[in-house]
Amino acid sequence: QLGFSISPLSSPDGKRYGTTVIFQDITQIKEYQSKVKRLERLAMMGRLAAGMAHEIRNPLGSMSGALQMLRQDKTEPALSRRLMTIIEREMSRLNKLLDEFLWLSKPQKIPDVLKPIDPVPVVDETITLLKSRHDQELDIRFVKDIQPEVRLSMFEDHFRQLVWNLMLNAVEASPSGGEVRVAIAGNSQITAGKRTRPSVRVEVEDHGEGMSRDTVQQIFDPFFTTRPKGTGLGLAVVQSTVEHYGGNIEVEAREGRGTLFRINLPVRTKPDETNT
Repeated sequence: QLGFSISPLSSPDGKRYGTTVIFQDITQIKEYQSKVKRLERLAMMGRLAAGMAHEIRNPLGSMSGALQMLRQDKTEPALSRRLMTIIEREMSRLNKLLDEFLWLSKPQKIPDVLKPIDPVPVVDETITLLKSRHDQELDIRFVKDIQPEVRLSMFEDHFRQLVWNLMLNAVEASPSGGEVRVAIAGNSQITAGKRTRPSVRVEVEDHGEGMSRDTVQQIFDPFFTTRPKGTGLGLAVVQSTVEHYGGNIEVEAREGRGTLFRINLPVRTKPDETNT
């Protein structure tokens, strides 16, 4: 492969005489870069596999204990129901772990043009699910600030997973009586290389405990979590999804004052509708 750089040829007094073009054989550099990427991916998969083995061991232990008790002939009906509930819960947990692991290891191919989706029903559904899950323990107020007619270029399931992970984190970080804000707006831009594309901005903000700078640097690492019941895969999946769609994610964390996640997702339009 051949690389080149172009620079103006000028005199000390600034007079332009021409242009200098330098060509360079970058075949070996590209090969090294490819090898480094492969090694980085293998290292990441090794960390994922080790973390997955650790996370699977806990629900398997719970299920094994419950099944051993169910094998006893004199198990009371009430206890049997509780044990079955434990088994179902842990099976659901395993299924979630595997879904997230598969997405991290082999994300779905994204087409150049996607059918736009309305984010409002997905956000409303997520809020309903979070209320049914947490209202018994927390009195969280949800605030929506969604621009009318804004549309996202994503598979709906991917957006649902993204919003669920971010809003669940926000709820779990919020004190009783806290507030979680969801804002979605269009008319922004995202730059990738030399191409500028229209994008949609998605923000999820809480006013909870916030995070330290060291924690912020680790939150997207697979299996890193500050929650007792967290798997540490939620934000890793969020980052992987956003990057897979060509977007970016920013975190503004203030210790003791809350956290803001800001995501920019490009609008995947036809080639002749993009700005270059």
